[in-house]
Amino acid sequence: MKLIYREQALRERARGRAPVRMPLVISGPSFLVLWIAVAIVVTAGIGVTALALGTVR
Repeated sequence: MKLIYREQALRERARGRAPVRMPLVISGPSFLVLWIAVAIVVTAGIGVTALALGTVR
């Protein structure tokens, strides 16, 4: 009997210490900011690639 209570107590204690996770679905203004940041990074990558290929030839 004591073993069951001990396991349950350990489980609840471990659950209480679990870190807070970020939601899988990002919504609201942060979603728009994320896509704008992705677009900027992709555009910069394309620009750097074009410059690198232009200077090699």
